Amino acid sequence: MDFEWTEEEIAMAEGFTRTLSPQLGELETRLNSSEVKLAREGVLRGFGLISESPYCSLILRERQGPTSLLFRERLSYLSPRLYFALEMGNLLFLKIVEPLAQFFKADYYDTLKNLRSVASVLVLEAEGVGPISFVPNGAYADLFLLIAPNQKGYKASVFDQLEIGASTESTPMDWPFGPIFSHMRPKELPYRLDHGVSLELGTLRKIQDQILIGASLGSIKRAFEEARDFTKAKRRGDRPLIACQEVGFKLAEIFTLLDASRHLALRAFWAEEIAHREKDVLLFCAKAFCAESSERVLSEAIQIMGKDGFEGSLKELYLFSKLFGVLGTPTERARVNIGGLLLGA
Repeated sequence: MDFEWTEEEIAMAEGFTRTLSPQLGELETRLNSSEVKLAREGVLRGFGLISESPYCSLILRERQGPTSLLFRERLSYLSPRLYFALEMGNLLFLKIVEPLAQFFKADYYDTLKNLRSVASVLVLEAEGVGPISFVPNGAYADLFLLIAPNQKGYKASVFDQLEIGASTESTPMDWPFGPIFSHMRPKELPYRLDHGVSLELGTLRKIQDQILIGASLGSIKRAFEEARDFTKAKRRGDRPLIACQEVGFKLAEIFTLLDASRHLALRAFWAEEIAHREKDVLLFCAKAFCAESSERVLSEAIQIMGKDGFEGSLKELYLFSKLFGVLGTPTERARVNIGGLLLGA
């Protein structure tokens, strides 16, 4: 059972980090803008940098392996907003559509895969539902994958911006989510789908869970490093804050959760790659544990850093971490699924 990252994989990820890091300041300014146009420009600029790396080819493999988790952790650590725009937008769209490509016009596929346009996935779990929150790239996407219920289950259909714009209202969400996520109010279009193909909602949830595991790991890593660096620089009397026993205990707990989350996630992705018989239960375990660990770690890191943590980037990450347990398979539902799979084993 060898699922650790190799030196070659780590070197690839370091190269990816070096490509993206110098541009992060300008990118984050645009991504954090309340103006939809600027946010879209930031997303496309970030996409352009990522397209030069092996990121997309790793994520779009039929089976996700530990290497894809490494790159996901790095990107979510560097820029959570860009991570969500890419993973919950273009790559989620492509992962769902690729097996069904014969049913759709494929002229948009290359532009999305090469990250020259922006996609959004809109999920309606029941007819008659009201406004949908946390729609990735909803305010400025070029293409939408609409997943909506029909008499036999769920149907996935592709619409362009004009078609979806004629039948929905989309507004960017408030801080800290901004234009990356939107509120959308579906009207008549979702319930009169005359094209598309059937889709199991479990397939969508599985892909979302993999994305959210990567987001959780990136946020835990960032919280640990910011808290550690802060306590090294901050002094209490004649010694650094990190020398205080209670602070050391908190940092030790944070690091333990980071390492435990990472290894559980690695095992889940390894099991998925080799089609291990426990792959489903391990993915649910990793989703629940990583999501809850992220929220806990960010709370502890803010406690350590006090006002500096609450007013800095950790506040935004903490609010993002609330999504990790809700989107995809909710953590409580994941526990129900784990119990059912273990009882059926």
